[in-house]
Amino acid sequence: MDNLTAGKKVLFSVLSVFLALAAIELFFRLLSEPPRAQGYRLIYNPELDFPKFYLKDGKLFWRLRPNLQIKSGFVVSGEYRTNSEGFRDQEFVENRSVGKKKILCLGNSVTFGWGVAEEKAYPQVLQNLISSEYEVYNCAQTGYTTFQGKLLLGELLQKYHPDIVTIAYIWNDLLPAANGIADSKQKMPPPSILSVQNFLARFAAYRWGRFFFLKISSKTPAASEMPRVPLVEYRTNLLEILDNCRAHQVQPVLVLPPAPKQEWLGVQAKRYQKLFYEPFRQYAAAVKELSAIRQITLVNADSALAGELSIWENLPEDFVHPAAVAHKKIAELIFAALTESNTSSIPK
Repeated sequence: MDNLTAGKKVLFSVLSVFLALAAIELFFRLLSEPPRAQGYRLIYNPELDFPKFYLKDGKLFWRLRPNLQIKSGFVVSGEYRTNSEGFRDQEFVENRSVGKKKILCLGNSVTFGWGVAEEKAYPQVLQNLISSEYEVYNCAQTGYTTFQGKLLLGELLQKYHPDIVTIAYIWNDLLPAANGIADSKQKMPPPSILSVQNFLARFAAYRWGRFFFLKISSKTPAASEMPRVPLVEYRTNLLEILDNCRAHQVQPVLVLPPAPKQEWLGVQAKRYQKLFYEPFRQYAAAVKELSAIRQITLVNADSALAGELSIWENLPEDFVHPAAVAHKKIAELIFAALTESNTSSIPK
C-alpha cells in the first residue's frame, strides 16, 4: 500500500512538472519570436541567432530547418517555406528523372530570394524560362560563403548528380569576421551538443531563455579587418568548387550579383567604401579572372545591371538584396549564357 502511495506521488510529481513546463511553453508561444540576441561567432550574419529557423551544423555552421512554413517572425519580412532538405523550393528528386537534366543554383541570400516571393527568386524564374527538359533547384542557403558553399556542393553532387551548377558567392565572403576568426578557423561544438541545442530550439521557452542569457552575458563580437573568407582563400575555394564540378562532369557557371552604385547610398557611401565596396571590387575581380583562366561561363549581373537604380528598393539600408525585377533579369542573363554556351545544349 505504501509502495502504491509512493508511486502515485512520483506520478503526480512528474505530471506536475510536465504541466508546469507545458504552461511555460504555452506562455512563450503566445509571445512573438524573440528579437536577435547576437552571439559571438558572427557580426552581420544573423542565422545562428534564430534557432527556430536554422539548424546548427558542425561542418556548414548552419542550414535552414526542413519543412518550414514561415509567415512572420523571420529575419526578413515575407513568407518563406523550405522543402524536406531545407531549401526554398519544391521537393527535389534525388535520382535523375527520365529525360530530365538538373541545374543546381548555389548561392547565399541573394540566390535564396531574400525579401522576394519564392516564385520570383531567380532560380525559380530560370525554371520558367528554360526547357521542360531541365529541373532547376534553388540550393541557396542564406549567409553562406564559398567556404560553406564548397562543402555543400560536395553533398549535392553526390546526391543529385546535376548537369549544371551556377555559383554566386561574394557578399558574405568579404564581410568582417567576428573577433578576427575566418570561416576556415571556426570551431563548432561537438555533434552531441549541437543535436541537443537543435532539439531544444524547437521550444519557444528555450529560445526566449537563450535570448535573455545572451543579452546578459554575451559581448558584442569585435569587428576586425579579417574577412570571413580572405581574398586568397576566396580564390582557392572557388577553384575547388570549379574543379569539383569538372571532376563530376558538371558544367559550372559563375554568377556575379549586382551591387548598387556607391553614390546611391547617400550619407552611408563614405562609410561603406572601405568596408564593402573596395573588397567587392577585389573579390569581383577574382571571379572575372578565374572565369577567364579556367574558361568558365560568367554571368556578370553586376555589369549588366550597373546603372539600374530601379532594382534597389531598400537603399541605403540594404544594398545586397535586389528587388524581384533584378531576379528576373539575372535569370534572363543566365538563360542567355546557357543558350549561347557550346557545352550546355539548352533548347531555346
